[in-house]
Amino acid sequence: MRESKKLKEMKEAALKDPKDRVQIYGMKDDYVKGKGYPCIKFKAAFYGKKNINFGKLRAQYTNGTRDLKDILTDIFVLATNGFIQSPNANKKYKFYKTRKEYGGRWRIEISYREDNPFIMYSTSADPNVRNFYYIISLLLYNFWIIANIFTHKKRYWLAKEPKAYFKEDFKILLLKAFEYFVNTDPPISKFCRTKELIGKGCIII
Repeated sequence: MRESKKLKEMKEAALKDPKDRVQIYGMKDDYVKGKGYPCIKFKAAFYGKKNINFGKLRAQYTNGTRDLKDILTDIFVLATNGFIQSPNANKKYKFYKTRKEYGGRWRIEISYREDNPFIMYSTSADPNVRNFYYIISLLLYNFWIIANIFTHKKRYWLAKEPKAYFKEDFKILLLKAFEYFVNTDPPISKFCRTKELIGKGCIII
């Protein structure tokens, strides 16, 4: 969750009262004609960051032994629309279990999904540049899908990594083109070493 004044106030409330370890957090959604900005509500749970006990942070806050800004920085916020409630003597297993499971879930849903993305990023304020990059990304993705279909038809027993095959096939295509236009053998059939390429008077990136 993005840091904000409201979120800081919620963190401090969690430090003051254990019952506020889970609070309702609302965010404005996109504008809807005739309805304005609908509010999306979900639960925000507050934990200490990795290897930091929340009880220790509360003690530092109560005793004033540490700056509030530093304490708030060590608080991890988990936002969820699932069932979760503040921990107590009888019901705290679900609260901590959710936090434990979140790490693995985050890697699955974010890190793996974002591995080798086709999207090209730009800091340009010109929308035409962004639209151009978006179109190129769509073309690359469609090439990936096509490679996926044809690769799995012919080599169905191999691991389903179409992008890897696409890169390998594209490299072979470049080498074949080099052989055709220069009217000589390609530098090497599979992997290109820099010295061999320099010897042929070319560098393929």
